[in-house]
Amino acid sequence: MHLSFYQLNRYRHARLEPAELLSLDDHLTECEFCRQQLRAQLNPQSAFFQLRANLQLMPEPEHLSSSQYPAFVNNTLSTVEQELVVSHLEYCDLCAGQMRVYRAAMLESRPTLGQSWLAIWETWRERLALVWPMPVAAAVVIALVALVDGYYFRAKPNSLVAENAPLPVTPTIAAPIASASVRPESTRMPKVSPTEPVQIAQLRFPAELAALRGGKITRGSSSTDETFQLTRPIATFVLSPRPTLRWQSFPSATIYRVKVFSTDYELIAESADLTATSWTLPVPLERGKTYLWQVVAKKGEEEFVGTSSVVEARFTVLDSARARQIEQVRQHTTSPLALGIAYAQAGLLDDAEAKLKAALPSAAARKFLHQVQAAHGK
Repeated sequence: MHLSFYQLNRYRHARLEPAELLSLDDHLTECEFCRQQLRAQLNPQSAFFQLRANLQLMPEPEHLSSSQYPAFVNNTLSTVEQELVVSHLEYCDLCAGQMRVYRAAMLESRPTLGQSWLAIWETWRERLALVWPMPVAAAVVIALVALVDGYYFRAKPNSLVAENAPLPVTPTIAAPIASASVRPESTRMPKVSPTEPVQIAQLRFPAELAALRGGKITRGSSSTDETFQLTRPIATFVLSPRPTLRWQSFPSATIYRVKVFSTDYELIAESADLTATSWTLPVPLERGKTYLWQVVAKKGEEEFVGTSSVVEARFTVLDSARARQIEQVRQHTTSPLALGIAYAQAGLLDDAEAKLKAALPSAAARKFLHQVQAAHGK
């Protein structure tokens, strides 16, 4: 069995009794894993600087692109894209306001019913202006033919007509030149060229999650060591400053004891003896900080330390700015899909997975759930 964080911390600060000090020295001489843990405690400053650098890589919140507004209004988006835009508009006041402005601009540019009838009348009036001379010209020609016929052919004898009358000239009517019909000016909105691609297929997780995952556990030399699994929160952000820590039950365990440490292994909180497999911290933790936790199960006189999928079970409490953003999203929407996406992009992997499972069988929820589970190492 390996040394606990508490024992290593007391060893580092020289707080051990002489007999306990000799026992820990003997263990450290034989156990490479515990020696590595002790060396990690001696250089906490590098871990602090790495965490501060990662906190500066928080991605800017995403909004709808310029190409999504006309596509959404004209109903040309796919089913998944339409669902995502609706969910985004429920909690994003900025995009919702821009969508209202876009709709108003389209309504203003469309002609009213009176303007449409007026345009139709103008079109037919111009066509009539080109066509009406044709029957008038035909009537004039018929009148002239009748006049000539009555004057030259009926008023004189047939002989005189045959001798003196000039051959009648049949007037020809020039065919009117066909003109293209004038159509009213198009009222469609101009095409808007996108300034950026639509990014809805891939979630963007905080860069700090990589630092929380860490490496795999290196077990001791004994392959028969009994242990149990710590379940959550592991390598994720948590929204509440008083998170609930959960683990699997250990067969025949009489009590459990939980300890929470800072990243330099200072003891922050410790539970009393527990029989349940969960514990909620009684005091709030500091936002923006990363913490480690440990569960020790007692079975008789023996103690067994729980393990996780990373070297140390650790989590980060969401900072105040991101916590306020999540609260705004929760106030504006109850959509499991929208909440799952917001939680995932804030690093709240456990909460995101629960919401996306609640949104199934949506195709978008299934796609994003796979991305969250992959980011969580599942």
